[in-house]
Amino acid sequence: MVDIENPENNREFIVYDLGQKLNGVGAYRSREYFGYMICLEADVRWVYDDQKTMFWQAKVHSSNAVLVKAPAWDYDHMNGRDALAGRLSQPEVDAIDNAHDEYVSAPESVKNDRFFKYYLLTFPSRYQLTSKPIYDEAGEDQKLPWKLVPILKRHSKMSKDGLRHFMCWNVAREDVKSRKTGKSDLGEKQSELAQTLAGLDMGDYSMGGGQSDDDGNY
Repeated sequence: MVDIENPENNREFIVYDLGQKLNGVGAYRSREYFGYMICLEADVRWVYDDQKTMFWQAKVHSSNAVLVKAPAWDYDHMNGRDALAGRLSQPEVDAIDNAHDEYVSAPESVKNDRFFKYYLLTFPSRYQLTSKPIYDEAGEDQKLPWKLVPILKRHSKMSKDGLRHFMCWNVAREDVKSRKTGKSDLGEKQSELAQTLAGLDMGDYSMGGGQSDDDGNY
């Protein structure tokens, strides 16, 4: 069950209550909806390796639940074996090598199934969740609109800055009445994840995007 009172108490996710601040799109553009923002850290090195796959997706799964798809493997554990080996004991390195060998030697269908994991975020049973009023590309699957958000990882005791990224999705509630805002801005069509990442620079800390139509769908 999603803890809507404590954003941090949701496993790998941070879930924020947006109040009635979600703007509608298309035919709903003059209305505001109650809703939530769901955030999950995303290692964009996956995207640099594969420009076609949508590595993180979220959709309305049932009336009160959101299904999130994300890589099951940590990027460094999958691709940084030598870096890990330099700081681990031989039995620990052997365990990593054995796990990699088993994965690599598996049939392609098995590897595909193991590469992703799925989270079911269940909200209170009285909720009726939707993405259609807030995302013009929601489709029948009710995919959620998303943003790729870069954050500088900085501390006075760190020798160099780093950069983290979060995938942030919005989901609206339709069990509570929306309100009229008078706004009529249709906004811009959202882009693909790889295009978003390619256009992301250090001066822009929030870039939005759409979902993949051809790759990585579920």
